[in-house]
Amino acid sequence: MPGEGPDPALRHGQRGGNGSQAAPWQQTHSDARFTLGQKSEIESLAVSADGNWAAIGLVHKDGLFVWDLKTRQDVAQLAPGEGNVRVAFSPAESLMAFSTLSEPAIGKGQATLRFWNAAPRQMAAEFPLEGECEGLAFSRDGRTLVTSVGGGHLTLWRVPDGSKLARSLLRLGLFARQPLSLYAGF
Repeated sequence: MPGEGPDPALRHGQRGGNGSQAAPWQQTHSDARFTLGQKSEIESLAVSADGNWAAIGLVHKDGLFVWDLKTRQDVAQLAPGEGNVRVAFSPAESLMAFSTLSEPAIGKGQATLRFWNAAPRQMAAEFPLEGECEGLAFSRDGRTLVTSVGGGHLTLWRVPDGSKLARSLLRLGLFARQPLSLYAGF
């Protein structure tokens, strides 16, 4: 039976009826409550601080999927047709920030930062970025967001109105070894 663990007859290296040893996947089980299936490669994954929401940002043109973890239902697909999605939830409220990159057939793609409120399930704001977002993180109080775009350029944003508070360039060697949260005074 699935979820009941390995076949007791095949534990501890015992051999099966045909003389072969049990394969590792036959000796394991999962305590997962459910699985969130996606058809594309995952770029980022975030869970809200209250544990009610999960967001899955995808690499290719499949956008972002938001799941209600209480009902185990996919409740929204945001930014379909856009990829390289990075996502983070505010620790203070049901606000989610995510960045995307449009991938036109010809020309340069447009990077965008968006805020989405999970409670009413609606977009709160949208802002163009100067390049593809490489990471984003909220401050502990949820009032500030830091984004990193190409080459270590960091921008601090006021949440949720999206006004830019500061912008700086960091040396990549230092930036690569530190979490984004350190740069916004989190």
